[in-house]
Amino acid sequence: MEKAPLKTLLYHRFSECDARLLDYFFTHHGADTTLSYQEIDLSRTEINDLILLGYQERELIPVKTRASPAWEDRIIDFDVGRTYVIPPVVRQIPVVFSKKGYFCLESMLKQIIPDLVPEEVKRLYHLFDTIMTHSTGFMFEMGLLKLFYDKLNPQLDLHAIIDLFVINGIMSPCPQKSLITGLSWYEISPAMFWGLPGAGFTL
Repeated sequence: MEKAPLKTLLYHRFSECDARLLDYFFTHHGADTTLSYQEIDLSRTEINDLILLGYQERELIPVKTRASPAWEDRIIDFDVGRTYVIPPVVRQIPVVFSKKGYFCLESMLKQIIPDLVPEEVKRLYHLFDTIMTHSTGFMFEMGLLKLFYDKLNPQLDLHAIIDLFVINGIMSPCPQKSLITGLSWYEISPAMFWGLPGAGFTL
């Protein structure tokens, strides 16, 4: 069966205008660790649209922040001197898609955490997949993560797992905490929801 290009997924999930911007982004800058405003070879309006879209999907994270490293605290101001970080997991989207022809979160985890044995990567994948399923508006409470962590019993310490997910741009801590439990909230990158985990997307 013919593998679908990443462009097919983009045009399936987004409007034609947004898909074209994302296709440009992955084609020309998908392997970059950072991207400056001046490096984007589009019209001024298209650059601003791409930056806003990239930030909404958590593919372009502004370096400038109000206070904390949380995605919510990052500042979008469309200044020509601004620089944006492209998270490691985002850089793996075109790599994995070119190999498999579909969005495969487990394969992306293997790429960004190569030191872990396959069995442990699979546990992390199932843990994250479960959290995604139970998240609301891309967000979940720390207590939910702890609950499913205890059930799956990965070898890695919970805080080490959180660090891996945050460093690689899979999720981000939120500035606010739960008013009921006082526990922290985390936001999952919307890009992680682009494809059903493990499901094929082929032509």
